[in-house]
Amino acid sequence: MGRVQLHEHAGSGSEDAVLRLIREEGPLPAPGDAAWDSCARQLVAEGLAGTALTLLDRSGHKSDLPASARETLERELARVRVSQALLFHRFEALAGELRTAGVEVIAHKGGALAPLLYPRIEDRPMVDIDVIFRPREWRRVRDTVVSRGYRLPAGAHEEFWLENYFNLCVVSPQTPPTSFDLHWSLTQEGRYRIETEDLFARAVPYDFGDARLLRLSNEDMLLSLFLHLAYHYFEAHLIWLYDMKLVIERWEIDWEVLLIRAREWGLMTVVAFNFAFLEKIFPGLVPAGVADRARPAALRRLLARPLLSGSPRHLFRGEDVRFNQFVLGLLAIDRPADAGRFAADKVGRSLRWLGRRPRRR
Repeated sequence: MGRVQLHEHAGSGSEDAVLRLIREEGPLPAPGDAAWDSCARQLVAEGLAGTALTLLDRSGHKSDLPASARETLERELARVRVSQALLFHRFEALAGELRTAGVEVIAHKGGALAPLLYPRIEDRPMVDIDVIFRPREWRRVRDTVVSRGYRLPAGAHEEFWLENYFNLCVVSPQTPPTSFDLHWSLTQEGRYRIETEDLFARAVPYDFGDARLLRLSNEDMLLSLFLHLAYHYFEAHLIWLYDMKLVIERWEIDWEVLLIRAREWGLMTVVAFNFAFLEKIFPGLVPAGVADRARPAALRRLLARPLLSGSPRHLFRGEDVRFNQFVLGLLAIDRPADAGRFAADKVGRSLRWLGRRPRRR
């Protein structure tokens, strides 16, 4: 079967126990093998501790873990279980406060995926929950969270986020604090063409506890996960690819709709990159015919080639080089004119905030 060819052959990851585990393919390390300790530490770093325990238990291999590796995974699972319980409890409260204020929100990324696609919410760790609201509701959202004691970035920092990004982090007033990312868009203005109002028109309701919430439609969800990864190629975690795997396997994806929408949003290059990444991590997950239709033009493939990684777990290399990140960000914008405008705008904003830019979380 044909595949999107963005990278040269870099090995199948046949020596990577973490990949074999999440692909549910063998062989795994032998029972009691010390290699499990390294594997367990990597699983924690990739956000996969809970998922690994679930998969090992389901396959009957949990007893293969030496005590030290099991302790590493179970300690992380216990930590996440406590933090997730608190985070989702606070999220229900925030959603209720916004609903009372007349603001409709969409639970985004892990906030919707953890309760809907994972066996346990603690199998999908997160440091915050993202919510999407309509841009015109910003003032009402801000007034609501401020009146409830949530903390926003101080002074000019709030102005920075509003000017440079498309979301703002707020911190709950309780101890220990929890964080929420408030999104008025899925993307920076001018980079891609996504109308938030359209996301709400297609949103799907679901129940979480006593709360009635919204999530993105199947295709919007998958595209939003692709887009999120496009902003973080150089710090990608396998849990994000596993999210995509679950969405594709458990929710019906209309690939024709997804490709049409990706083209409308200017996301076809992002889709192609993500199809290539998924093929590296989960071969055969995306239908070959679909992947072929997203194949980038020859020039774009040529420009991306120097940034490609030979690692079985990464698509791109040069994680610490800001110039690489900037170049890749431009390559991931479909329309050259949009890329040019975005580059000029970003340089201008960087100069305006020179010496005043807040540290990113």
